[in-house]
Amino acid sequence: FVLFSVLSSLVCAEVLSPSHNFNVTLPEPNAPYVAGQMLPISYTLPDDTNLPKLLQLSVLFTTQDPILNFTDITITSNADISQGFSFRRTHNTYVYYEHQLSYAIPNSTLPGNYIVLFVDSVSKTNTSVPILV
Repeated sequence: FVLFSVLSSLVCAEVLSPSHNFNVTLPEPNAPYVAGQMLPISYTLPDDTNLPKLLQLSVLFTTQDPILNFTDITITSNADISQGFSFRRTHNTYVYYEHQLSYAIPNSTLPGNYIVLFVDSVSKTNTSVPILV
């Protein structure tokens, strides 16, 4: 069991938010994705009844590469932060909530470096996950 826990923690590359109000589990940083296919997005939230006061989350698809001539795309302007039973997960005694989205990368997306950007408008912080298309 200990070995499985260690291996599973190595496989899952979480990106921690600066506010510690959520973690990004997908996409994996620097992973390759293909235009015209789905981009999986997953994030976890702590078990905190005050979370709606602490977090308002948007998710964008963007780039910092001016050569790509790309306009930011809002995947969702109000990501689900509910703590319903169907999203509830446990790891040992730790309770958290996992939410998932899928984004269809447009066929017209040029190859290059992109960012899945998680914007927390309450804490005014951003969490960036670089990907390759």
